[in-house]
Amino acid sequence: MSQLGPEQFHEGVSAGPGPRGSDEDFAAALAAEGVPAGVGAMLGELFAVVLDGRNSHTTDGVQRALGRPPKDFSDYAREVAATGVWTP
Repeated sequence: MSQLGPEQFHEGVSAGPGPRGSDEDFAAALAAEGVPAGVGAMLGELFAVVLDGRNSHTTDGVQRALGRPPKDFSDYAREVAATGVWTP
């Protein structure tokens, strides 16, 4: 299986309700990478629920759990990547 990065899935995808790639395009991309049809169908269902808008609002759960404001994931990923911990 080839190395897939997030850039291959961002095009046409919305984190909330709105336009995103078609389910058929997603299934075809997974199949092209050798993902079994059943797993592809399960992932399609999962992402349909995740991206249907029900998760578009935020709460204060992170702050309550950690006792500090949440950090943007992009900032977190850049900071951790800079440590070299993800480099083989």
